[in-house]
Amino acid sequence: MGNKFEQIPQEPVEEKEEKKVTRRDFLKTMGKIAVGGAIIASGLDKGVEALAEQEKKDPKIEQIKEDWTEFKQVVKESKVRDNIKFLEQTYGSIADGMVFQLKNNLQLFDQLVNEEKNGVDLTNEKNKDLLKASIEEYHTYWDQGFFDETVRKAENKEGLSAKIEGFERIEGMDNEKVQELLEDNFNKRWLYGNTSSFEYVDELKSRKTFDVAGEAHTEGLVGIFYKSGKEKIKIYKNEGMKDEERLLEIMSHEIGHHQDWENSNRLPLQDRLQFLREVTERLGSSDRFHSSYVEIDIPCEYSDYSPQEIKYIQAIEYWAVMVENYDRHGEDLKKNKLEDYELVDKWRGKAIKKP
Repeated sequence: MGNKFEQIPQEPVEEKEEKKVTRRDFLKTMGKIAVGGAIIASGLDKGVEALAEQEKKDPKIEQIKEDWTEFKQVVKESKVRDNIKFLEQTYGSIADGMVFQLKNNLQLFDQLVNEEKNGVDLTNEKNKDLLKASIEEYHTYWDQGFFDETVRKAENKEGLSAKIEGFERIEGMDNEKVQELLEDNFNKRWLYGNTSSFEYVDELKSRKTFDVAGEAHTEGLVGIFYKSGKEKIKIYKNEGMKDEERLLEIMSHEIGHHQDWENSNRLPLQDRLQFLREVTERLGSSDRFHSSYVEIDIPCEYSDYSPQEIKYIQAIEYWAVMVENYDRHGEDLKKNKLEDYELVDKWRGKAIKKP
């Protein structure tokens, strides 16, 4: 068995039946964030705080119109409907966690767009509450500016750092040396933007198919608005741990998990769908980078899973393998597998961009 990587599986998403949008539904919840999905509801504490002042205000009509126009443009340009269809066809119910909130938002959005096409004034007293509710959903889940502002405030308050512990148990290493090694080799926002701690565990960990070199403990879609403090990377005892390059490879892979479409705290929901679609399409390309871990070990390890579940896990691990090769063997990847290189470069760039 070789040393491999692992992402801790997320809790299953609670399925909820879609309801017809009514004015009464939203009048009951005006002044609150329209949450809508169990995948996000438990992780909004700081997101709610970030929006509290905004929600107390009653936007002027001109601002409401401007926001509504912006929302319509984002929906049009994001290809979100096509991506929802693609991901549902590819992954079935596994895609629910990615698409539920967007479909819920689009239900009200489409209702308002249709009324507008029929000549209804959405800003009059009868319709303004529904319009404001839809715009709140836009700012909460679709608006890149909201995500950037939330991260900016967190960075200003807490800085960019993470707890590093346990590495003194590796001969020739200590926590300070590992911190220096990490900061010399990774962009700080990529390194610390969605990781709260790095821990070395001086024990072997194995699965039925491979030994585990590292684990990404993530918040998944629950933590999309902020770094909660629970995002951890654990490194386990394995061959080559005294070698700095080996340690960096493992770290790179696990950081990649913390910065994917499920776990990044920099991406609005429609971008997450596009991210997953691009990784999925690349996964299906014959000319992509291949690794025995993705092609052989994952299907063997999860042999009792459905084909769609296995493919989704392969997409998760393929992304992390590509991040590892981008970080540690970037020139070779760029020369030999340019599309893989560009895929990582694009989405990594969004994560490290100054908010």
